[in-house]
Amino acid sequence: RKWAWYQTEPIRFTTDISHAFEHGSETLQVGFLDRYRDSYVESQTDDEYDLDYAPGRLLIATLWTRWVREKVDGPIHNAADIKDWSYFYSVARERNEQYELCKPMLMVNLTAEILACIAMFLLVRHWTRPGGGQRAIVLGLICAIFLWFNPEMIWNAHCWPQWDCWVLPFFL
Repeated sequence: RKWAWYQTEPIRFTTDISHAFEHGSETLQVGFLDRYRDSYVESQTDDEYDLDYAPGRLLIATLWTRWVREKVDGPIHNAADIKDWSYFYSVARERNEQYELCKPMLMVNLTAEILACIAMFLLVRHWTRPGGGQRAIVLGLICAIFLWFNPEMIWNAHCWPQWDCWVLPFFL
């Protein structure tokens, strides 16, 4: 997965990464609940509402943003002092720290992928268990391995980093 990250650098879609950083920065400045309220008040119609992050996703993006900002700028003593980075990923690219600064988010993706593989194994084992015994375990492992090496999941979580894999363990 790390290899895939480095190999796709020239074609990486960085808008989602920077979008998460932007939402996290704004949340650090105004507070978690106020971020939703302010976004709602600022939008005149549903088409103008730009905060498309569920609370869990916003929380993770905010924690990640705080970590990045402390790593780059030092400890945050006052959220009002946060410098505006208009495009986070370009800053990371200038410092040649793309992977290091995105690593916590990539680890969340990796954790979701691991949990999805475990859930897939348990689900398939459960479905094939009656009279299956060892066969149920083998089939569960095969399905978990297919999920782990699924090119779409690797691409979506590590090459074109998005957050779609976060829901997979819950579905399974």
